[in-house]
Amino acid sequence: FVVLEESRTTSLKTLAQKIYVSELLYASEIDVFGLLRIEKGIITPFSIADDLDSRVILVIDNKLRDKTVLIRTNLDDRTIALKFDDFIKFLTFTEHKIIYI
Repeated sequence: FVVLEESRTTSLKTLAQKIYVSELLYASEIDVFGLLRIEKGIITPFSIADDLDSRVILVIDNKLRDKTVLIRTNLDDRTIALKFDDFIKFLTFTEHKIIYI
């Protein structure tokens, strides 16, 4: 799962190099549902709470540090503003591995 600052773009190839893996692919709809119990297209960082086995790895943009992040909730029409540190506390609580780029 990748969380980038809104103006930042990257390719899967570049991202794979940054996190030292040979290849990254987009998850299939079946994989997304199997991991997060949610349909592809409505995934948000809050969705990882449904990954009870902590199989999803989060890749987070360092440019977000010391900022307020706006995160869409699992309800399509709602967004929550969180300080970066509070966002990380939530992610840490879910016991998922975090890689900062």
